[in-house]
Amino acid sequence: MKLKIETGLLVESITLLSKLLHEAQVNISKDGLEIIEMDAANVALAVFQLPGTSCIEWQQPITEEKEKIGLNMANFVTILRRAKSAEWISLETKDNVVHISLGPNRKFTLPILDLDRTKETKVPPLTFSARVTRKTADIQDALEDIKIVSESFALIAKKDHLDIIGEGDSQSARIESTEGIEMLRDVEKVRAKYSVEYLEKMIKPSISEDVVLEFAQDYPIKISFQNPKYKLMYIVAPRVDND
Repeated sequence: MKLKIETGLLVESITLLSKLLHEAQVNISKDGLEIIEMDAANVALAVFQLPGTSCIEWQQPITEEKEKIGLNMANFVTILRRAKSAEWISLETKDNVVHISLGPNRKFTLPILDLDRTKETKVPPLTFSARVTRKTADIQDALEDIKIVSESFALIAKKDHLDIIGEGDSQSARIESTEGIEMLRDVEKVRAKYSVEYLEKMIKPSISEDVVLEFAQDYPIKISFQNPKYKLMYIVAPRVDND
């Protein structure tokens, strides 16, 4: 396998994924490059898909079989972040090693890890009750406000109204919005609670100007970024109160 990719399509997205994933299996097929991986705590699923049509060059044997490449994400990102914006990044697998080129002159290698994935990770079928489309920077700011008072936050959606609420022992924060809210099912209100720490690792304006949040009552949240050249998505389990 050999592929050549624009720097901007790989560095930011893989850097973001590395905040959640210590190791990841990269699947290469005739359709493109794909990562579908759970974090070590089984709280969040990360999905990154880069079609072959988005690459500068794509050389992959035409076969139904996927080439599976296990990588240490921190080591991978350390190399990718050395790429200059005007350069391209080339990946080639050979003899159980990934050869990484940054432009024509700088070359690195990483070992391919045997991650022993006995079962293929798949995106679960989910049905959501509310969808919120907002500026990524606005959601990032809201998380910064919430973490002053709490490690978790509640999303409460009603028709044309969204509250993001954090509550500590003696403090609280509330961010209100009336923009970009769509109720997907015939319900009056939807409420679910999530970890600030997890979403902070995912919500970055450098990935996309807009982010889509889909959720339901006490249900996982789907976080999708709008990019015409690749797909980046997360699914995060809800926080459940024990009281």
